[in-house]
Amino acid sequence: MIYHEDRHKLIRLRGMWDNSEIDSFEVNVRAYTKQRRVIHVKVYGSKIMMQDNPAMIGVVVDQTKEVEATQKYKTSVESYKALFDSIGDSIYIQNEESAFIEVNEAVEKMYGYSKNEVLGQNPGFLSAPGKVDMEKTMERFQKAYNGEPQRFEWWGKRKNGEIFPKEVHLNPGTYFGKNVVITIARDMSEQYEQQKVLRQNELLFRQLFQNAPIG
Repeated sequence: MIYHEDRHKLIRLRGMWDNSEIDSFEVNVRAYTKQRRVIHVKVYGSKIMMQDNPAMIGVVVDQTKEVEATQKYKTSVESYKALFDSIGDSIYIQNEESAFIEVNEAVEKMYGYSKNEVLGQNPGFLSAPGKVDMEKTMERFQKAYNGEPQRFEWWGKRKNGEIFPKEVHLNPGTYFGKNVVITIARDMSEQYEQQKVLRQNELLFRQLFQNAPIG
């Protein structure tokens, strides 16, 4: 009745029991029903005496529903994780204290820190000193946590020391049943550089226009 790939587990335990190495055991294995459907069971074995001879009493518990539910949950989590990491924008999930409890791979690429270095930290860890008002940032965070989405520009500092601008969106959400803030950030360095060049060109044009020797 035991699934062919799991028989070695019981054979090994039975050998240990025959050699008096163990008096009891429990093991998870797959088994066949009469209709050859594969199910998941936990087998318990205990030594007893029966008519003055050693014997084994066994209990088998069907765990198929629990195992299938766990597998579905694991698949759902893996699918969520793959989707989470495939998004190009940086995404942070922050708890009530604003600490990062989950981030996607884009955060690592944006800042140069590993995920483990970021988890448990607060926004100040990623901020550019002197360019961010942390008190105002936390006010915005609290508003988002209370249900009022926020959108603003912010300055970050990469692990290599580079300072860069980014656009930040704060939205209220839930994560495994708990209220959180879901933060989405986009690097604005390229846009800022384009605006800088545009301002320089406008200034150059204005100077040429004002200083032209003809009307």
